[in-house]
Amino acid sequence: MTYVALQRPRLLLCKTQYVENLTVTSLRYSRKDPLYYLVIEGKLMDVFGNNITVIFDFYQFSNNRYLPTYVGIREKMCDFVDKHNIFGVSLLKSLGNRTCPYHPGFYHLNLTTATSLIPASFPYRQGRMYVNISLNSHGREGVIISGYSDLEMKTYYKKN
Repeated sequence: MTYVALQRPRLLLCKTQYVENLTVTSLRYSRKDPLYYLVIEGKLMDVFGNNITVIFDFYQFSNNRYLPTYVGIREKMCDFVDKHNIFGVSLLKSLGNRTCPYHPGFYHLNLTTATSLIPASFPYRQGRMYVNISLNSHGREGVIISGYSDLEMKTYYKKN
């Protein structure tokens, strides 16, 4: 089984008029569970819907540098969650019965990557994933949340 290990997440920017007390951590539940979970907790202060754009940019780790790649995702928030992309399945599961647009309140998201959606020919094994979340409404545009996480493609062989 091939999976993505998201490790060492770092929050670079979080505008508190939109999200308060935002924390992002990476963990494994046990040594026997190979999957890494990205735990995101925070309190929304404003409505998040298709007025929010989610941007993922992937960088390849090569020669001790992170180089930009052609792999990336740019979606409106509701479309990003509804399309079952690499994080969509675990996002829907974590959100429970909440639907888009997402109203102010406390959110606890427990995310992992959908291993079935990762192609065997993924272009690199190690890199960094940058995430920018932008507001695009009423003439106000700009990044409200920014961060990154190191990633590594790993293969887990289950013992019989």
